[in-house]
Amino acid sequence: MPTEEQPTAQEKTLFNWNSPARPFKPRSRDFYVKVISIAILFGVVLFVIDGIMPVLLIVALLFLFYVLSTVQPEQIQYKVTDKGIYIGEKRTDWDRLGRFWFSDKMGSRILNVEAANLTGKLEIMVPADHEDNITEILKRHLVNETVPPDFLDKAAHWASNRFPLE
Repeated sequence: MPTEEQPTAQEKTLFNWNSPARPFKPRSRDFYVKVISIAILFGVVLFVIDGIMPVLLIVALLFLFYVLSTVQPEQIQYKVTDKGIYIGEKRTDWDRLGRFWFSDKMGSRILNVEAANLTGKLEIMVPADHEDNITEILKRHLVNETVPPDFLDKAAHWASNRFPLE
């Protein structure tokens, strides 16, 4: 007995925009001198305490930081549909998302959305002139509520206040 195919609902785009993949701020030579000086100081202390492996980790993290600070991010298309949020071609469905809120990072406006993924949230760059439109659309599916900072957020804030590099 032949089965009837269920009609698939067409996905409807509610809003889309293009933005950089991550916040980016060009840094000065003095900034890199300070970062390298701090890394060398910690590297020497860790070498005395535990040997070469922590120093190699610091060197790898320093290289990653340098690359992310000097290479401009690519432009990505973001899209909010009736099924979820797209970052590039990857969709995160509404049922895997929680609260959303906006924040500032490195002079850019960021849309933060709780997500059931490895990092626990999506961070999406948003042009300031689109924030109201995006808020109205997201309120239909998610709760607009700022999440209190977790341990890593608090640690990063503490470190940035104690070691002002700018």
